[in-house]
Amino acid sequence: MRIQPLPAPLHRELPIALAQIFAPVPDPSAKPNDDARERLARTRDALKQASGRIEAGRAWYGGVRQSYGGEGAK
Repeated sequence: MRIQPLPAPLHRELPIALAQIFAPVPDPSAKPNDDARERLARTRDALKQASGRIEAGRAWYGGVRQSYGGEGAK
């Protein structure tokens, strides 16, 4: 019986995720005397920023999956 050598462990360098994609969105905290419209605008802007980061994270992850030969994120 011939003993087969073990295959070398697989190694893959993953791309570094962009810090701005996975960074938390600043809290649009309100001050006691803030105008409600200003608060709403800051909240809306923060939500847009968060949604943009989620979409960018999905695109980045889809690229990582494609580089492995799997299906990309849709």
